[in-house]
This record gives sequence, C-alpha cells and structure tokens, in this order.
Amino acid sequence: MRNTLLAVVFFFTLLAILLIQNAQVVTFRFLVWTIRMPQMASILILVGVGFVLGILAAAMGKKKKKKK
Repeated sequence: MRNTLLAVVFFFTLLAILLIQNAQVVTFRFLVWTIRMPQMASILILVGVGFVLGILAAAMGKKKKKKK
C-alpha cells in the first residue's frame, strides 16, 4: 500500500512539473477543424484519457479471469 501511494505521488509530481513547463498555446488541425489550446490542457486531456483506458483495460482483464 505504501509503495502504491509513493508511486502515485511521484507520478503526480512529475505531471505537475511537466504542466508547469508547457504553458504555451498549440494548434491542432484535423480535417476542417482547428483547435487552439494551452499545451498543458492537451496534456491533461491525454493523461485523463489514458487513465480511463487503463481502468477499462483492467476491468476487462478481470472479467476474462472470472469466466475461466
């Protein structure tokens, strides 16, 4: 439990440092859409999406093990 807590604190510390260093505005172009946003917002969105996908993958893995 203590190692997990340390890993989470370490991860969020690195994430905070990354966000502080990337405050400039970036432009995303996809087909006909153009989106301008701070780079830190895009990083947060991608980290959030990765977190949700990780939780879903873990849940799917647990379901598979229960069926066997």
